[in-house]
Amino acid sequence: LRLMADGNLKVCLFGASEVSLRDAMRGGATDEDLRLIIGAAVRRKKAKHAGMFEIAATQNRPMITIGG
Repeated sequence: LRLMADGNLKVCLFGASEVSLRDAMRGGATDEDLRLIIGAAVRRKKAKHAGMFEIAATQNRPMITIGG
């Protein structure tokens, strides 16, 4: 899991999907709401390094913009 400076949660560095916790918080999400959002994102995560070998062909943020 990676929480980025822009408030997006990335559950897989090789995947393109992100969940905006910032937008949820700005919309008034409670701690419980955030727990549910994060839990749902983690449950959608693929089991292992999904997409690792196809990363060159997918639209994804460059690692340098993700931080780490």
